[in-house]
Amino acid sequence: MVRPLEYIKRKSRKISNRVRVDTTDFLSRWRTNVLSSEFCQQGTRERALCVFAHYSDENIIHDYVVYMVREYKKAGCDVLFVSACGDGFSILEFKKLDGLVVGAVLRANFGYDFGSWKTAYDLYPEMTKNYEAIIFTNDSVYGPFSDLKPLIDRVINSELDIWSLTDSYERNYHYQSYFWGVSSNLAKSALFKEFWGKRFSYTSDRNKVIRLYELALESWFVQEHGVLGGVLFPIKILAEGRGGSLPLTRINPMHHYGLLLLREFSFPFVKRELILSNLKGIHDVSDLLDIMRRKNEKVFSMSLDHLKSIGFEVAESN
Repeated sequence: MVRPLEYIKRKSRKISNRVRVDTTDFLSRWRTNVLSSEFCQQGTRERALCVFAHYSDENIIHDYVVYMVREYKKAGCDVLFVSACGDGFSILEFKKLDGLVVGAVLRANFGYDFGSWKTAYDLYPEMTKNYEAIIFTNDSVYGPFSDLKPLIDRVINSELDIWSLTDSYERNYHYQSYFWGVSSNLAKSALFKEFWGKRFSYTSDRNKVIRLYELALESWFVQEHGVLGGVLFPIKILAEGRGGSLPLTRINPMHHYGLLLLREFSFPFVKRELILSNLKGIHDVSDLLDIMRRKNEKVFSMSLDHLKSIGFEVAESN
């Protein structure tokens, strides 16, 4: 049984919708970033937009990614797909997404996922106009192992203006950015424009991206500017009676509680890093693999296929 969503709420205040015009020349900003983009001309049909950040060393869109995009669409999302594969990627790969996305963008490989989301924000102005919520996600997880629609409906209908599935106290308290979102109220605000505008700069320094952008989802929006934020599966709830001697600052919920989330909370995703850490001898996730198989044989099979394609073999139990 899925527990009721638990929120960590903080004091909110009215978000200003007064937007300062950015006079920076658009073409000069994007000449070295966007390599290809195509958008549907039809109006949007769904309540939420999912901005999906993609990257593959093999320069392909793997089956598990296509499946994930299809599930977001089935759950009531328009999907905007942004690949950071760069010049080595053939735009013919986008044909795998025919009928599933409202737009597909190929960009240079720098800036990590936040660079892809920033590109989408600048290229697709409908993002802040036509949707009740925007979801930002990536391909670092396998899934979904359960229907996404109830989860997405609940965040759309909540009172939160910014939220994430999980949180962490590693590197200071923050919302984990593999799956986070904002309300239309925040998306239309000057504050959101500032986050992606004058506050943002592309960087290939991963630690800088984490510090300036992932950590800022909670510290900048919620603590500094009073936006109402929340977490759907808070680490303090997950850790109750299970933390052992480890302090919260050393716990990554997607690693330490991956099995718990999938088995007891009907959590839709498994972080790829968790399985890779097992294959590298860091974690034993044999029970997790068994649950993955029982939850969704198709997703499990596609996950194994992807792991094999990047050089990792998983020994399947009988």
